Amino acid sequence: MRDRLRTVALVHVDKTAQKIVITLQLATLEEFEAYRVYADGDSSPDRTTRQDFERLLPDGLKTRNQHLLSLRAEDGAQVGFLWLTTMERTTGPKAFLLDFVIFPPFRRRGYAREGMDRLEGYVSSLALETISLSVSQHNFAARTLYEALGYEPVFTRLTKQCKSRTER
Repeated sequence: MRDRLRTVALVHVDKTAQKIVITLQLATLEEFEAYRVYADGDSSPDRTTRQDFERLLPDGLKTRNQHLLSLRAEDGAQVGFLWLTTMERTTGPKAFLLDFVIFPPFRRRGYAREGMDRLEGYVSSLALETISLSVSQHNFAARTLYEALGYEPVFTRLTKQCKSRTER
């Protein structure tokens, strides 16, 4: 399945009428390692951890049903990274976005929206009809983007921190 689509390139005209070409391609080993280092240094509460990588990607880039994708600007600069998994469910095969990051120097330029649009094309090329994702309640920018792109809440998970026995 990974060989069916190497690169998706589409042209988008932004509000300033500048032509932007976004490409989504399978990550190289070097890009994957750079992403691991980036994710390991990110202190966000919902960020992917080293344990996540080891558990979910035991064979690295060759792990079955895992799609690690590099998002590139027209000049070839890597502006972000997408980590998608595919799974079989009773309602059919589905895609789940495990992680999506636009690197800090490239934020607020439209790359996230275009990256999600390219992801939708990629998922369609895999003959999948649904993309799901989780987003933290505190991540207002991401929630706003996903809702603007047509993602809808399906369920809400509530969490409470319990006191340890020594605190009682």
